[in-house]
Amino acid sequence: MKIINLLVYLIDKIVNNIVIIVLVILLFYSGYALYDAYATYQKAELTEDVLQYKPEENEKFSLESIQKEINEDICGWIRIDNTNIDYPMVIGKDNTEYLNNDYRKEYSITGSIFLDYRNNRFFKDDYTIIYGHNLKADLMFAEVRNYSDKKYFDEHNTGMLYTGDKIYKIDLVYFEIINAYSKVYSLTLKRNGSNKDLIKEFEKNVITKNSSIKVSSKDKLILLSTCNSSDTETRSVLVGKITEVEESKIINEKKDITLNQIDKQLSDKQKEENAKEIIKDKEENNTYTKKIIIMIVIIIFIIILIIAYYLFKRKKENDKLKTTGKHMK
Repeated sequence: MKIINLLVYLIDKIVNNIVIIVLVILLFYSGYALYDAYATYQKAELTEDVLQYKPEENEKFSLESIQKEINEDICGWIRIDNTNIDYPMVIGKDNTEYLNNDYRKEYSITGSIFLDYRNNRFFKDDYTIIYGHNLKADLMFAEVRNYSDKKYFDEHNTGMLYTGDKIYKIDLVYFEIINAYSKVYSLTLKRNGSNKDLIKEFEKNVITKNSSIKVSSKDKLILLSTCNSSDTETRSVLVGKITEVEESKIINEKKDITLNQIDKQLSDKQKEENAKEIIKDKEENNTYTKKIIIMIVIIIFIIILIIAYYLFKRKKENDKLKTTGKHMK
């Protein structure tokens, strides 16, 4: 009988210790997971060091400066109006280098917005592929998936693309979901010259389109490509037509400023103040997020302490009962 009681006692003690260890591991894992998720999405947010180079409409992009200060692989800036797609673009030695590196060339699972390495970094090709991850919180190229809705497409179908010496207007034409091994990813199809065959390939899979924009075989096209959230074998893509904004138009727009435009323009001081406000808002949001994470971790820790206290109390009661049983015998 004593041997059985001893075995029961040992098993009970081992089980209780295992439960406590598992709960402690879960606590630390939960805390790490929360921190990792927070850090991941922080990496996808642009910081002040790069935002200062963000070009305004019809304003030249300071490519040489950003290459010197941030990363020589930066080759341009892309913006889709009224969306969160507003990022510097990079180009690597292959199509894997920036899958897990940010625009500073530092490790980040959010990656970067990057050109296909086979493309010309100055957008001299008639067809250029641009990649970006499909992240939660509408970061990177996540909003591409929204274009399956026709109303959304109609309200967000323009943008700008900036290189070192040129500015292009973007008119989005098609949204579609294609296979990851589609011919459109083969730049040998038609990188330069006529895009006739390429357009035919796109028109096979159109889900939504911009009917007001006509595309010819001689137009310069870009493809914005991201993972389709439903599976790994398909991609959500946007096809855009890019048209160079003439130098004379940029100059004339700066000279022929109307009263309304004057009201809209901000002084350098106002821009600086606005930038500070944006950074301040981001810092406040970050602080709020940190507070939430800390609160969640504290709640989890308290729950674990309560469970541990309950198990400890139960163990003491069991020990007391066993001691009482021995005396009764």
